[in-house]
Amino acid sequence: MENNTTKKSKGSAYSQPDHIKAKSKWTKKTTIWVIVCAVIVLGILAIIGGSNGWFKTKDMINGKATLDDYSVIEIADTDVEVTDLQVQSYLDSVISAETTYEDVTEGTVADGDTINLDYSGVLEGEEEPFDGGTAQGQSLTIGSGTMIDGFESQIIGHEAGETFDIDVTFPEDYSTEDLAGKNATFTVTVNSIHVAHVPEMTDELVKQYSEANLDETFNTVEELEDYYKERTYNNRLESAIVSRMLDKTHVKYYNEADLAALTNYNTSAVNYYGSMFGVDGATYASMMGYDSVAAYAEEESKELLNQTMMYDIVAEEQNITVSDEEIDEALTGYMESEGFSGTLEEFKAQSGDAYLFLIRETEVLGPKVLDYLKQNVTIIETPKEEASEEVSEAVEDAIEEVSETAEEVVEEASEAVEEAVEEVSDTSK
Repeated sequence: MENNTTKKSKGSAYSQPDHIKAKSKWTKKTTIWVIVCAVIVLGILAIIGGSNGWFKTKDMINGKATLDDYSVIEIADTDVEVTDLQVQSYLDSVISAETTYEDVTEGTVADGDTINLDYSGVLEGEEEPFDGGTAQGQSLTIGSGTMIDGFESQIIGHEAGETFDIDVTFPEDYSTEDLAGKNATFTVTVNSIHVAHVPEMTDELVKQYSEANLDETFNTVEELEDYYKERTYNNRLESAIVSRMLDKTHVKYYNEADLAALTNYNTSAVNYYGSMFGVDGATYASMMGYDSVAAYAEEESKELLNQTMMYDIVAEEQNITVSDEEIDEALTGYMESEGFSGTLEEFKAQSGDAYLFLIRETEVLGPKVLDYLKQNVTIIETPKEEASEEVSEAVEDAIEEVSETAEEVVEEASEAVEEAVEEVSDTSK
C-alpha cells in the first residue's frame, strides 16, 4: 500500500500534498495600502459624484455644519442701544394708531386739509364741460400738487358746503393737446373736510391702546416706554447674537429634504409678497436684488438653514431640548390666530413640513438657545467717533441701496406710469 505521508527532513525538499493550498502572499502591509487606496477612491467619488448627484455621503443627505467657540460673544453697545428719539417715535406711532377721523360739513379749508369735492370745468369760450373735466365725491389733499397749478391754492379759505368758481390755465406742455395752454373755469363744491382728531399721550390713552393691541395692559406712559425699551433692546440683542453666531457657523452641506421643503415654501412666499406690491414674483425678486424667484427662494432658505443648523448644534452640545407638547402649544396658538376651525392634526397636515420645521426651530427651539447664549454675551463700549463713523457708513450704504433699487423700479415702471398719468390727467384736470 502506497504511503501518502510525506515527511520533512533536514536538508530535504518539502513536498506539500495537492489538497493543501499554497500559503498566501497577502501581508499586513498590503492590507494597509488597500485601505488607504479605498479611502482615496471614496473621497474622489464623494467630491465628483456628490456634485453630480450619483454618489452622496450621509453628511450630504442629512446636512453638516461646524461651530467655532461661542463661550464669549462680543457685541457693540451701539448694536443694542435704544435712543430717546426711537422711544418718541414709538409713542408717536401709538398716537397715530389712536387718531380718529371725521368728515365734517363745517369749517374753512386750510393748506394740508383733505377734502371731498365736486367740480366741473369749462374751457374759455365754451358752454359745456370738456371731456374728463368733471368729478363727483373726489378726495383731494390741498397742497399735494395733484391738480394743475392754481387749482388747489384757490380752494383755501372757502367753507365746507360752499360752491364757487376758480380760473386756471393749462400748461403749454400739458399732456392733452386739446387742453394745452387754454384757460378754463371750474365750478367747485366742497362737500366736506376730512378732520383728524389727534389725542394727547396720556395714561388713559396708554391703557386703552395696550388693552386693544398688546399682550399686557399698561397703566402709565412710563410703563409703556419701559416696555418698548426692554422689548427693543431684547430684539436687538437677539439679532446681534444670531449675527455673531452665524459668523462662527461653517456649513458644509445642507439637509436636502429641509432645503427642498423651504425653497418650495419660500417660492410661494415670494409670489405672495409680490402680489402685495402689485407685481409678480419675478419682479419682486428683482427688486430684492435676485435674478429669479428660484434664486431668491433658495438663498433665503439657505440663510434660514444656516441659523437653524446653528441652533441645533448649540442645543445638542448644551442638552437643550424641546418636547412635542411645546411644539403643539406653539402650533395651537398660530391655529387660533388664523381662525382655523379644524383639529390640530388637520392644521399640521394642511401647514406642511416646511411650516412645521419653522415653528419647531424658530419659535420653540430658537428662543431656548438664545436664552442660553445671552449668558455668554459681553457688551463692548464703542468709542463715540467710531460709532459715528459706523452710523454714517451704514446710512450711506442704505441710501445707496435704496437709490439703486428705486432707480430699477422707476425704470421698469416709467412707461406704465406715463400712460396712467395721461389717463388720470384727462379725468382729473
